[in-house]
Amino acid sequence: TASAMQRVGYTAVQAIATCLAQGKQAVCVYNYKGAGELRCADCSRRFCCPDCHCPMGAFSHTMECARCRHKEPLVLRCPTCNGANLHTFNPGNLEVARALQEQFPDASVAVIDKEHPKRRDTDILLVTTFYYEALFDPFRKSDIGLVVHLDTDAPLRAGRPEALDEMMRDVWQWAWLGFGNRAPVVLQSGGVDLASAIMQDPFTVAREELEARRRYHLPPFYRWARIFYRHDEEPHKAHIALQELARTLQAIPDAVVHTSAPDSQKNSVVSCGLPVDRFDAALDVFTSLPDRYIIDTDVFS
Repeated sequence: TASAMQRVGYTAVQAIATCLAQGKQAVCVYNYKGAGELRCADCSRRFCCPDCHCPMGAFSHTMECARCRHKEPLVLRCPTCNGANLHTFNPGNLEVARALQEQFPDASVAVIDKEHPKRRDTDILLVTTFYYEALFDPFRKSDIGLVVHLDTDAPLRAGRPEALDEMMRDVWQWAWLGFGNRAPVVLQSGGVDLASAIMQDPFTVAREELEARRRYHLPPFYRWARIFYRHDEEPHKAHIALQELARTLQAIPDAVVHTSAPDSQKNSVVSCGLPVDRFDAALDVFTSLPDRYIIDTDVFS
């Protein structure tokens, strides 16, 4: 519970207390569902769902996927390194709800997500995006007196080129929920300057982001492909084949080509970026390759 309570900072706690004292409802936004993600602290192994590959949350006796509800017995040792140093990271909304209940014992707390859509008349709502998209009615009278976003930085940790876009949409989506109810909005972020800029001057942030994408050859200006070469016991042959492919791709004007070491499955890899209007030239090359090449033409989708 201590780690879950770290998700609710001092400013948020004070704002929630003030909201409750005024007889209003506090909406806390937190999009990580279920329980904390289980990982091995020794080798960093993550335990992912075998069906949908999402991280599995750790409960008292089971691991459960928050997306497809697949369940497995809770492991006691890491299958990779045989270590017993297993810990949970990124507390889920159920843990954060318990922490809020301990912080505000006289208030009622409810989790609202796709799996828990019912209760909406409690003092504190801990919601995911599902609440905004499927349940919130802007034309219905509401007692909302505060909106707290507990993790505005979540999209940035995904490491995708569109991460800042997602953060801006997310911040303004919930800010407008607060503004529409004439309620204060609290944003928790590790980068206060960025969060402030998004609220105060979003168009400048967007222009600077587009310029950065242009400089670093990222979408929407460049389209990227990743090419793997499957081999069994022929790493040298794979290396030669991909070096030859890299030279072919480098001959295309404005192409950006990177070769990398074999991945975890021992596949050799070449990554290639091209301006969107010239990507057809790469497709012509790819269609001539034999079946040993595995080609992903939408790396950032």
